[in-house]
Amino acid sequence: MNISDAAKRSGLSAKMIRYYESVGLLGGVGRSEAGYRDFDASDVALLSFIRWARELDLPVARIVQILRAMVHGEDVGPVLRAHAEEIRRLVSDLQDKRKTVLALATDGSFPLTPEHLGVIQSRARRARQRLAWSEPSASAQAQYRLEHGNGFRTLRASLP
Repeated sequence: MNISDAAKRSGLSAKMIRYYESVGLLGGVGRSEAGYRDFDASDVALLSFIRWARELDLPVARIVQILRAMVHGEDVGPVLRAHAEEIRRLVSDLQDKRKTVLALATDGSFPLTPEHLGVIQSRARRARQRLAWSEPSASAQAQYRLEHGNGFRTLRASLP
């Protein structure tokens, strides 16, 4: 079957299939006489496994480790346990961040000094100036056309 059929059956895009092939996740995918990829049922099964592993946020390097272990009849448990530990750490970090955000929302004490606010206001003012110059008004566009012809180009402010 061709790459679009394999993509439909595996739930991956053709672009991702090409990528996974380029990084070595797919062994030797067959080729037709015309040089097109020719996938069989085992290729689609492998692609489905890769999609499942990526849905679990397994990085490509870990998927390679798992596939190698499976090919050699080794235990994939250590690789999966390492990934589970990373997920546990991420969840813990997110829970800590959630607690902080909820505490800030509850007691209203935001850890900003007047100096922080000044910096934020200054940056917001500069961003507004850049935006105003990058999206000129109709009158500025008309003036530019009068001076430079019809090829209007976006004006940019020269900010310090």
